[in-house]
Amino acid sequence: MVTQAIAIDVTDNPRGLYAAPEYLAQVGMPETMADLRAHQCLATVGTTHWAFERRNRVVRQAIGGRFTADSIEALHQASLEGLGIVMLSQWNVLADLRAGRLIGISLTDALVPDQGIWGVLPTSRLVPARVRLFLDALADYLRLA
Repeated sequence: MVTQAIAIDVTDNPRGLYAAPEYLAQVGMPETMADLRAHQCLATVGTTHWAFERRNRVVRQAIGGRFTADSIEALHQASLEGLGIVMLSQWNVLADLRAGRLIGISLTDALVPDQGIWGVLPTSRLVPARVRLFLDALADYLRLA
């Protein structure tokens, strides 16, 4: 008997563009997707485009920058140091937004799409209670962040 893995939608994962106030004071606030070409964009190694949503369609914008990393935390730290604009999950930067260490960037012509958080289970049958409890606690934590 072959079992099939299932995916459980844990919670939404709103994301956005963020930068340190010092960076934006030096180079200005981007207003459109195209403006990002003139900015230092902090992205994972090998990333050449960011995906956005415009009129219910996914569109891609070429990006570039002097700093890349294979760690989201390194990109987060680089943004705090004023090295450029980063695309991160809202829950990851909420404390920095509240403290004024980062500023959210809203583009006039596109939105950063949500990338929900999913739990993948080997089967829907006989899922241990501790796994369900963990997924519920994770969803609660991320909703409160």
